[in-house]
Amino acid sequence: MDIREESAWITLNRPEVGNALHAQMIREMIECLNQVESESGLKSIVITGRGKFFCTGADLGWLKNLVKTAPNRIDQEAEILSNMYYKIKTMPLPSLPESTELL
Repeated sequence: MDIREESAWITLNRPEVGNALHAQMIREMIECLNQVESESGLKSIVITGRGKFFCTGADLGWLKNLVKTAPNRIDQEAEILSNMYYKIKTMPLPSLPESTELL
């Protein structure tokens, strides 16, 4: 996360998989949002992604591996993902997606 002027910039950084979300990335996003809440003087959050895609959704490879190796964790991981989206939605600052490349 970077602070630029009065905005917190959060960059998704898995361009090799279209910035697809997986467990570590989801937890890092929640950590960034918690940090944003503790910062004073911010007026917005900008979420962007490195590479060609902003975010292609959940990492299907991660989900497939989760189903095979730890099916008992699926509900827990889904809840953490849901918590991330809820946190973005309920932040006291507006959250703005920034497209990495315009077509």
